[in-house]
Amino acid sequence: MALDRMSRVAVMLTIICLIAGSSALAVGQSEGKATPKKMNGTWSSIVTVPPNDILGNEDDLDLPELDTFSTAGTAITSAAASVMPLDLDQGFYLAAVGLGQGNWKFVGGHRFVMTQWRFLTDTNSGEPFGYIKVIAEWTLVNRNLAAGEYEVQILALDMMTPFTSDGTPAAVGGPFTMWRLPIERLPK
Repeated sequence: MALDRMSRVAVMLTIICLIAGSSALAVGQSEGKATPKKMNGTWSSIVTVPPNDILGNEDDLDLPELDTFSTAGTAITSAAASVMPLDLDQGFYLAAVGLGQGNWKFVGGHRFVMTQWRFLTDTNSGEPFGYIKVIAEWTLVNRNLAAGEYEVQILALDMMTPFTSDGTPAAVGGPFTMWRLPIERLPK
């Protein structure tokens, strides 16, 4: 009898917690202010890579990505360009670029920051040879649109040593724009 009563109390407490959590999430998403809950979900991005010696592009490259942000502060990014040529001081690589994994946070106003890492793998040997470190800052323009700047650093497997002879990071940076992807229902 005591166990049955405790089970009912546990179920009621669980339901109350679920309702309270859902209400808090709904309030965070309905307010006009940017909050960490506002970034939660999957966003489509266009990352503009300006002309540079590392990739060898002479014009801007607009690369599409999908970015997923969790309320826990993790970020996962998949890029359409999964293989890219890299002309580094140590030589020329045809590099496979892995999935981006990292952390993001709300820093106030409508501003957010993120640091993320991606493996670089030599497509000839199949061996990883370094990382791409992405540092980004952006502003939430409205509930479904954000714009910002990023910097990409190419580092060795120790995650600290730059891929340049003078010790400075091989870096590229530029602007990006993100828009939230909606949740859709099947057509009836």
